[in-house]
Amino acid sequence: MISTNTNNNSNSNGSISAQELKRLGNIDFSAGNYNTAIVNYSNALLQQECEATSTKDPAILTNRSLCFFKLKMYQESLDDACKSISIDPLWVKGYYRWGCALIELGKHKEAMHILQQGDNISKDNKDISNSLTLASQKYFREYYLPIEKACGAFGSVQVNFIGNGKGKGLFATRRVNMREIIFKEKTYTSHFLIQSEDKCAPPTTCSHCLKTVLPLSETPIDWRDCHSFVYPKGLPSMVSCDCNNKPWCELYCSEECKKRAWEDYHRVLCGSDQLQRIYEICRKMERSNPLLITRMFAIVTQKILFEKQTYEQASEPLFNFAFTPWESPQEKKILSLIKQAIQTYLNSPSLPNDLSKLFTLENYRIFNGIIQHNTSEISPISDLLMYIDRCVGNTPMGEKSVNVGSRKVSLNDIGDMMNTLSNMGAAVSGTGLLVLMHNANHSCRPNVSIASCENSNTMSLMAIRDIQPGEELVISYIDEDSLTDVIERRKAIHSKYLFECKCERCTEELKNLGI
Repeated sequence: MISTNTNNNSNSNGSISAQELKRLGNIDFSAGNYNTAIVNYSNALLQQECEATSTKDPAILTNRSLCFFKLKMYQESLDDACKSISIDPLWVKGYYRWGCALIELGKHKEAMHILQQGDNISKDNKDISNSLTLASQKYFREYYLPIEKACGAFGSVQVNFIGNGKGKGLFATRRVNMREIIFKEKTYTSHFLIQSEDKCAPPTTCSHCLKTVLPLSETPIDWRDCHSFVYPKGLPSMVSCDCNNKPWCELYCSEECKKRAWEDYHRVLCGSDQLQRIYEICRKMERSNPLLITRMFAIVTQKILFEKQTYEQASEPLFNFAFTPWESPQEKKILSLIKQAIQTYLNSPSLPNDLSKLFTLENYRIFNGIIQHNTSEISPISDLLMYIDRCVGNTPMGEKSVNVGSRKVSLNDIGDMMNTLSNMGAAVSGTGLLVLMHNANHSCRPNVSIASCENSNTMSLMAIRDIQPGEELVISYIDEDSLTDVIERRKAIHSKYLFECKCERCTEELKNLGI
C-alpha cells in the first residue's frame, strides 16, 4: 500500500509549488520510480488546494493514474482518471486512462463506452482509438463466444471487431466449401407476416417457431392425394396457449414450443386485450413490425421480472445489433398498448424502475430500427415441400422422373412445381432476428447467404463459394443480381440501410466508370 499523505512542511507553507511538485513527479516517473512519483503527485494535489488559484490541473491526476497503472493498481488508476474528468469534462487523457484501467479490470463494455466518449472529443487521438479497438475486440469475443458455442458455430466462425466505420463482422476460422451449411441458428425472435383481413390467412402456423402444419383442407387441391404420405401418422395436433381460447390465442406445434414461448415472452402477454388491438393495427397496415417490437419488449420485460436481470443486462442482446432509430405510424399508440399489457399483467398502474427505463418512445424507435436494418426473411419449408424434396433425394441417379405420392413428376418440373406450391400457401413467410448471423456485413459480391432449410425459424448460413480461413463472411442486403447498375444498386442500399456501399464490387465498377 502506498501512502499518498505527507507531513512535508514545504508543502503546507507553499515553499514548493504544485507545478514544481508535478515536475518532480514527472522526473521520477521517467526514471521508473513510480512510488516516489505518486508521492510527489499526491503532494502536488494537496499543494494545489492551498494555492490561491482556483484552476486545478487534471494532468496531475492522470499522471498519478498512470503510475498506479504501471504498478497494476488498476482501481486506484481508474479513480484518479474519474477525478480528472470531474475537473475538466473535455480532458481526453482522463477518458484514455479511465478506459485503460477498465480494460485491465475486465470491464470491456464499460471501457468501450468511456473510450468512445473520449474519441468523440478528440477524433485524431491514436491512443484512444487503439484502446477502443482493443476494448471492443475483447468485449465482442467475451460476449459472442458462448453464443458461437451454443449454436454449433464455434470452430467455424468468429465475431471480430473491425473498426473503420464497419463495427464488427463475422469471419471464417476454417476452410469452407461451396454449398456447405456452416452453421444453423434459431431466431432471437420472429413472427409470421400479417395480412389484411380481406386476404387469405396463412396456413396453421406455430406462433413460436413458424412451423407450418397443413390440414387437408388447406393443402392445395391438386396435392391432397399426397397428404397421407406427408403425415403417415395423422396430422399433428396444434397446442393452444392458456388464454381461454380467445380469438387471438396463439397456437404452437408442440408443448415444447408453448413452453419456450411462455418462458421467453408470452407470459406477460397471454390473454391481453391490448395484444389483440396491436394485431388489428398490424392487419390494417399489413405490417408485422409492431408484433416483433411487442415481443422484443416482452423478452426484456421477462428477463427483468423473472430472471432478475438489470435493464442493461436484459437489453444487451438487442443493443448489440446495428441500428438507426426509426419512426413509424402509430408508434405512440402501439407503445402505450404494450405498456398497458405489462401493467395489466402486473396488476399495477406503474412499472418498476428498470421497466420504466425500458418503455420509452426512444427504445420503441430503436427496436424498430433494429428490425429495419437486421431482420431476415424467414420462409420455413412446409412439410409438403420437405416431403417432395425427400422424394427427389431418394430418386436413383439417371431417372428422369420422381415418385411423389401416387404420381410421377418430371425432374425438370420439380423446381417450378415447388415454387408454385409455395405461392399457393404451402409455406408461410415471416421475419426474424438472428443474434450471430446478423454480424455478417453487406457486400454486393457475397460469399454466404442466410436461408431457410427446414420447417421452422431455424436459419442456415450457407457458403455460395469456397471460403478461406480468416476471410470475412459477407451477405447481400439486397437482390444484387437484379440491380446490375452500380449507381442504382448503391441508391437502393442507402435508401434502406443508410450507408454508402464501398464493397469490392461497387469500388471496381465505380472505378471502371471513372467515378
